[in-house]
Order: sequence, then C-alpha cells, then structure tokens
Amino acid sequence: MLTKICTISAVLGTILLILIMDKIELQTSSISKINKEDINKFIKIKGIASKVIIKGTVTLLEIEDKSGKIEVILFKTNKIKINKGSFLEVEGKIALQEKSLIIYADSIKIIN
Repeated sequence: MLTKICTISAVLGTILLILIMDKIELQTSSISKINKEDINKFIKIKGIASKVIIKGTVTLLEIEDKSGKIEVILFKTNKIKINKGSFLEVEGKIALQEKSLIIYADSIKIIN
C-alpha cells in the first residue's frame, strides 16, 4: 500500500513540475551581465544578429545588444530565416568555449 502511495505521489509531482516549468519564464539579461558564474545556467537575451553562419543543421550567430556581444550556437534545424540585422530573442545555456562565454541556444525567435 505504501509503495502505491509513493509511486502515485512521484508521478503526480513529476506532472506538476512539468506543468509549472512551462509557466516559468526566464528574465531577459543584458549581454554585459553574463559572466563565468552563469556557466551551465539558462538565460534569455535580446539583440541584433551581427553575424550569421549556417553550416547544415548548425547555426552560428553573434548577437549584440547595447552592452556587448556574445556568440550563440544552435544545433537544430530552425524553421525561421535568420539574417544579419535580425532582432532576436535567444534562450539557452551559458557555456565556456576556448576561454569565451557562449550560449547554446534552445530557442530563437525573431522579434519585430
């Protein structure tokens, strides 16, 4: 009986966490505020694509805002057309690559 209660509680807790995660929104950060303490954390930035390189299913971007710039890597096929000069919202995880901070993007949206 106790095993059933524990299993049901675990399943309900997992479902609740999934539902809550969809409602939680990341706060937008300026690029200059991103530092090494943010490595492995999820972040959201908005900025202009100053460089766009597409190699198969990998898109390499350089995003700039008023405070700085950062490289962004997207490893999946993105159905939106990103051009140099596009204003973007990027959500992803901060990482360190060759002594530079980068963002591995989970999602990219074009903002009008």
